[in-house]
Amino acid sequence: MRLALLILPFAFASLWALENCAYEPAQEAFMRGDYKKALEYYDVCVANNQKASDAYLLRANTYRELNDSVRAFADYDKSIALAPKSYEIYAARAYAHKYFGDYQKAILDYDKALALNPSWSEIYYNRALIKAEIGDYDAAIDDLSVVIGRDSYRNYIYFYARGYIYAAKGDHHKAIADFTSAIAGNSNLRQAYECRAISYEITGDLENAKKDREIDDINAYIPCAAPW
Repeated sequence: MRLALLILPFAFASLWALENCAYEPAQEAFMRGDYKKALEYYDVCVANNQKASDAYLLRANTYRELNDSVRAFADYDKSIALAPKSYEIYAARAYAHKYFGDYQKAILDYDKALALNPSWSEIYYNRALIKAEIGDYDAAIDDLSVVIGRDSYRNYIYFYARGYIYAAKGDHHKAIADFTSAIAGNSNLRQAYECRAISYEITGDLENAKKDREIDDINAYIPCAAPW
């Protein structure tokens, strides 16, 4: 199971109010990876809905997948100008900044999204992964500690990420505790067994390290991997 930034579901408040916008075939094209076809639909959608932030956001996401950063950010900016209180749009632009390699701008946009909606757990997670990737481990752990316990469905993901970061810091006892919680939440998270085995080895607990490796081998070995 590959863990990474969560691609967030957006609730487009005005989506069904868009006029002459073939949203369903556009999204079908987008989901099957035919971004040029999706763009054709969204060009028409924007032309017919020039005051609708959702239209620009949908097209911005399509430009992102086409690796056209200039047009993507022009549309994200226009979408925000039309709906400056929409935390979803800031989160989408943050994801795009990360996609194009600008981690600091991604963090700033996640900050803005959280200022508008501090209860959105997935944003803390996404921001934590970026902070961890640039080496700001303590700030990443702080973000993950905020959301652990909030979201039972994804809690194992948050525990795994925090465990990995603790291990990267060299705090293997805390890492073991978090990997154990991740496994308790999802026993099929194979990489957590290998990560925990490594931490057990470093702390001198070779017996438990061996047990984890045996479990991982039985269920098809998956290496310990960064969640970002």
